[in-house]
Amino acid sequence: MTCSPTLAATSIGAAVLLATAAAAQPPTGEQRTYGAVDLAISGYESAGSREATIEAARQVLDAAESARNAFAGPDSARSAAAARLDAAVSERRAVAVRCDNGYYCTSPDADGVGPVDYFDGLEDAYATSFEAISAVSAANAAYVEAMGMAPGEARERAARLRRFANRMRGLAGSTDYMRERRQELVHAVNAEIDGRHALHSRAEAAHVAANRAALNALGRAARTLSAAAARLTAGDYSGTGAAELARTAAALDQAAAAATDPEVSKDLLANRTDQALDELILAAREAVVVMERHVGRPIR
Repeated sequence: MTCSPTLAATSIGAAVLLATAAAAQPPTGEQRTYGAVDLAISGYESAGSREATIEAARQVLDAAESARNAFAGPDSARSAAAARLDAAVSERRAVAVRCDNGYYCTSPDADGVGPVDYFDGLEDAYATSFEAISAVSAANAAYVEAMGMAPGEARERAARLRRFANRMRGLAGSTDYMRERRQELVHAVNAEIDGRHALHSRAEAAHVAANRAALNALGRAARTLSAAAARLTAGDYSGTGAAELARTAAALDQAAAAATDPEVSKDLLANRTDQALDELILAAREAVVVMERHVGRPIR
């Protein structure tokens, strides 16, 4: 008999994610467009007349749309790489050598982990499992690269795991010596899994930070346009369609509030970030259309 590899969870711990996310920064190209949003917001803050306010609002919208477009391409690559990694993890689970995965164990623990009874072909089963773990590391390398990080560590790990698989196939028999050699390889693979998780946690934290940066930038733009709507219906700017502007301002505030939900930026596969960004842009476009529609109205 020999022990099966310990299967570490593929999701990273919240504490690790939060600690590494604090240091993560969005890609430079995307960050420049977020700076342009802030510059447009500064232009709004210095606008005086009604016409200047509406022109500044248009510039805020243009900057927000540019930021959304700059985010879209890299985000698609990041999400696609994350999806491929998730698929590789699922394939790896299907061939795991575990008591609860179709292999006979005399005394598994409550988690289904324990010594797998020896049978002819156990070495091949382990080797197949190691190759699947290698494929996960290769997918992890692609994900890391999509995040703008050096993928060398993950690629080297994938190569080592393939070598471990080849070595495992060279072990045959249930002698103590062969059992110990198998166990050494199992421990080595478990160490590689731990290393992969540490690298993945850094990449995933950077992914979340990139999502959050886009959401924050467009949220700032939405709140600015909401403030512009309020400015255009107060004081000397009365008579510019207050009810319609109030409705668009409420939609902006709602979209901006929804974008602050931390779970939105952490959803790396289901596109909640894309949905929130699109809702911010749609609300912003409608608000600016309403503002421009009333620019010619006389001040009462």
